[in-house]
Amino acid sequence: RDQPRSRGLGDVYKRQLRLRYQLEAVTACKNLLFLVEQAYEESYISSGSCVYWTQLISDVKNMTLAWHKKDKQR
Repeated sequence: RDQPRSRGLGDVYKRQLRLRYQLEAVTACKNLLFLVEQAYEESYISSGSCVYWTQLISDVKNMTLAWHKKDKQR
């Protein structure tokens, strides 16, 4: 358990893929935040709904960014 584990090519590929997917998720969150704002501006959703969804999406975006940062440090 205390011995460092060598990474095979499969592990490296999976890590790179995970890092890319994390950034794609952050981009999707940014796009979703833009759409929520537009829906509010066009009066499709209330201000309360806008705040609610903005908070949820921002939480996911921030957690994903933190996960990405930790993964890059490994």
